Amino acid sequence: MNASIDIKPSHFPSVRVWLCGPFKIEWVDPETGHSIPLSEEDLCGKDASQALSLFKLLLCQPGRQAHRDWIMEQFWPEQMHSVAAHRFHNITSAFRKILNPPDGIPLLPSITGRKDSSSMYSLPTYPRLWVDIDALIWNVEQAARMDRFGDDSLPFWERAFALAKRGPFLAEETYAAWIKERQAMLNGSYRQCVHALWRLYIARHADAGKAEALLLLRTYWQQYRTDEDALRPLLELLGEQERYQEAEEYYHQFLVALAELGPDEDGKPHKPDQRTSDVREYLQAKQIQRERMHVPGQLSSAGGTPLEQITALSRTNGPINRREASKIMATVGASLLVTSDLLGIIHSGTALHDEEILSICSASLPAFWRLYFDGQLSEVRRVLPGHISQLALLTRQRTGSQQQAASLASKAHQLACMLALQEQDYGVALIHTEQAQQSALIAEDTNLQVASLIRKALVYRYINRYLRKCPEQILETYQEAIQYSSSSSVSPLLRGRLYTGLAEAHSELEQEYEAKHALEIAYTIFPEKPQEDPHFTYTHFKLPQGFEVVVYLNLKQAGKAWDILTKIDASVPMTTIPDRVELSIDQARASLLFGDMHQSGKYVELAANSAHVLGSHLRYNETYNIYKQMHIKWPQEQYIKGLAEIFRS
Repeated sequence: MNASIDIKPSHFPSVRVWLCGPFKIEWVDPETGHSIPLSEEDLCGKDASQALSLFKLLLCQPGRQAHRDWIMEQFWPEQMHSVAAHRFHNITSAFRKILNPPDGIPLLPSITGRKDSSSMYSLPTYPRLWVDIDALIWNVEQAARMDRFGDDSLPFWERAFALAKRGPFLAEETYAAWIKERQAMLNGSYRQCVHALWRLYIARHADAGKAEALLLLRTYWQQYRTDEDALRPLLELLGEQERYQEAEEYYHQFLVALAELGPDEDGKPHKPDQRTSDVREYLQAKQIQRERMHVPGQLSSAGGTPLEQITALSRTNGPINRREASKIMATVGASLLVTSDLLGIIHSGTALHDEEILSICSASLPAFWRLYFDGQLSEVRRVLPGHISQLALLTRQRTGSQQQAASLASKAHQLACMLALQEQDYGVALIHTEQAQQSALIAEDTNLQVASLIRKALVYRYINRYLRKCPEQILETYQEAIQYSSSSSVSPLLRGRLYTGLAEAHSELEQEYEAKHALEIAYTIFPEKPQEDPHFTYTHFKLPQGFEVVVYLNLKQAGKAWDILTKIDASVPMTTIPDRVELSIDQARASLLFGDMHQSGKYVELAANSAHVLGSHLRYNETYNIYKQMHIKWPQEQYIKGLAEIFRS
């Protein structure tokens, strides 16, 4: 039986139906083969919707037939049998009225047994009734047969793909149980088409076929973003064309889609297949190889190797200001992690040893953290991926330096998490916290495990705030970290930060007593000079006052929050840095609680402009949410309407 998409004149069907993509029915003139679409009026009558659902259900069943009672169970599982039977009679009557081909032969004859319960309803087979999904499967079977015998399978794969790419199968019936089996089969056929075609395009046309293969893979993968079997060749093709940034963007989209799946059966986040991670790391390494040295003149003129210069610079108290020093360290650190043709500055024609890479990363990562908190997010985004790739390779090697590499990798992933948060890429941020935890376990460093969990709780905090998900996971994550913090080896800085986070989590749930109790514990633990704690370089955790402000704001105690904000304001530089933007947002929240429209607006404007300069989607959207609350509170005020211009620019 040939159910191909090509219909010969002698085999014109009476009806053609498309279930992939937009649902479509058309009658076919048996003499001319001209199509006559079913009118919209026919599809809008009484019981039309359920009549069409019955039609679709039968098309999805083996042999296009089903028992009457089984059909009623699918549509009216909670109804009494007599009520369901009456409804079914009405639906079948509507079916025969709406789906009435021009030749007058009904599509739904009834095959009646001795009892009503044994009655079956069936639809005609091909060629009278042509259905796209049957044609798709037929073409896939023919293509596979051609491949087996060494014949030309391309036309069959292309016909099948043309049918499948119209769109999802029965999108309007997504949640119906009766489509699942057929849906799984079609998804498999679609996937088989894609993988066969991209390989055939390259095999037949070499480099000329890669553009078509790339388009095919990208189009398919955008529909199924967790399909790693399609993502890997897509990334590889992009890598061959040196489109590394585009490849990285697709990988991030994949991580977000993976995170949206939720936890697996063991309650853990889904993780990328190791083969996919390897492809991504390989592309990152290739991107690093193309970077060139851009070292400022005052550094290049200094004596000693770059490693000696970066180490000396990190210790200097000389005339170079802190921000410039951080930029120099980051640039040198990134430039050293490249291929041997650029490494003659250390050993002519020789690649760096593992110990040298670790020394560079040890000096560079604290600089990256300072750059981040100085507001140089774009600079950190440029150089951090290369360090993560190098450290990932060293962490996998079972050598004497594995634990040091894992320790540095954990710190690097925590910073990557913070960067992803600013972009509101929550899925990517969670993946980085998982990788930070894994690296901390390899390093056997309890402090890093606690710090990684703190970052994870922070991600859940923003997921809950903006997506209204994971409220319980914030508390659970902090409580898990507190179990680790009972160890005497855990830094007071980390233990204090744990309890400030716990206080905020309780305040989000309006648990005032628990929130204030956690704050009291935090104040007793937190060191007076956080910057002197050995773990400050990769955390930059500040004194508890900032969290105390958020606790009082969550508890709607604006007066107490404002008193603390006044003290903090005097200690934070008036520059576009993450701390100042966050402070402005808290000041706007407090002013809104006071009911001070103009003061709220002043801080909203300051925060929005600063977030834009900083490149932080997170802070920008936080500010916009405050503006929306202001608009609800003062909907008619011209001042509020004027503020809207800030968010239109």
